[in-house]
Amino acid sequence: MAFEDVDRPDAEQPGGSDHLVSDVPAALVAAKLAPPISTSKLLPRSELVTRLIDSTQKLCLISAPAGWGKTSLLTAWYEADPDRRSFAFVRLDEGDDDGPAFWRHVIAAVRNLHPEFMASADEALQTPGMDPTRLVIPQLVNELADIADPIILVLDDFHTTTQPSIHDSVRYLIDHLPLGARLVIATRADPPLPLGRLRASGEMTEIRSAQLALTTDETAELLRIRFDLDLDAGSVQLLCRLTEGWPAALHLAGLSLQTQPDHRAFIERFAGDDRNVADYLTSEVLDQLSAELREFLLRTCILDHLSGPLCDEVADVTGSSATLEEL
Repeated sequence: MAFEDVDRPDAEQPGGSDHLVSDVPAALVAAKLAPPISTSKLLPRSELVTRLIDSTQKLCLISAPAGWGKTSLLTAWYEADPDRRSFAFVRLDEGDDDGPAFWRHVIAAVRNLHPEFMASADEALQTPGMDPTRLVIPQLVNELADIADPIILVLDDFHTTTQPSIHDSVRYLIDHLPLGARLVIATRADPPLPLGRLRASGEMTEIRSAQLALTTDETAELLRIRFDLDLDAGSVQLLCRLTEGWPAALHLAGLSLQTQPDHRAFIERFAGDDRNVADYLTSEVLDQLSAELREFLLRTCILDHLSGPLCDEVADVTGSSATLEEL
């Protein structure tokens, strides 16, 4: 399994025809619309993949922090699903945190499968002040219903969207998805969507950190096929326990273990101060936080146990209980 986000190719979609990706307007980023590609050492998550293939709920939510293998699971699903050509992928980033830009990418992703999809939408999305929920999404829903092979629309890195208007329009899309169509959201944080209602009505499949965590057997397989490491059962169990099955940490531990003469000794002292882990946490976690949150973490990191009142006192701030809840 490739535990960090899988890079999308700039070339055509595998197995597709000439119109795929290449006809995307210049304002769009073609690589963000290409399907994920596997690596030669992909660790298949057969149980999770089977669950995704067999599920019929309109929304599939894959929600976990950085490094839990969300994109890798999407890759494994795409590779294993016999109807992979029904997948329309969008990998979102901060540049898509705008209603028209967001929906241009969604429509372009569907056009990779159906070139004539919503042919009149481009002009509408360029209209100043337009409301996608009122002017574009109803047409999108109607044209999705006309597609014989129901679409699986995948929105990866959905946490990069913050605009309420986008969340409102996605909520409308979920409520009006045609029969058979599915929406897949991969995100580092739960989106402001009616998850409770969807959960209660049985219309949502959820996969979270607990399901994405690698088991002892999967950890041993990862170390063997990706790093050519054949550790004894006790060492694998210890490493799995120390990392709580966090795929990114296990991947980084494997990198470090390749240069260690004493594997057991390294595992016993393996922690967040390992250079590979520290670099990952810096780039994928700390760098994504606001300056205020980073300052809060810096001031409170000396504490063994955290509470709102104690952090208020140590960091000379107010509202630490809410900040801890957010973190």
